[in-house]
Amino acid sequence: MMLADSSEAAVRSLKEPTAPRIRAIVGKIFESRMNDGELDDSGLTLNDISVIKEKYIQLLTGIFHPRIPYPKQEKEQTREVLNEELPKQQPRGGRQKRV
Repeated sequence: MMLADSSEAAVRSLKEPTAPRIRAIVGKIFESRMNDGELDDSGLTLNDISVIKEKYIQLLTGIFHPRIPYPKQEKEQTREVLNEELPKQQPRGGRQKRV
């Protein structure tokens, strides 16, 4: 569970999660945990750890693969960004009177 949580959090933090980057970061996490001795008492063999690592890489690459924006999506995203950046306009006619 520790490996899954660490791997997912690390991949989520990537700005551009490409397959090679996902493979590299998951590999570093597994290597770090093994070097620190955190898996010594787990009962997992090196082969088990290798299989688990490959499955995590496949899973995370499938979830976080980059998506190509379609032309319509690009226009909508640009429109949304512009709407967020433009200041809200006051209604015409000035201020409303308080009652």
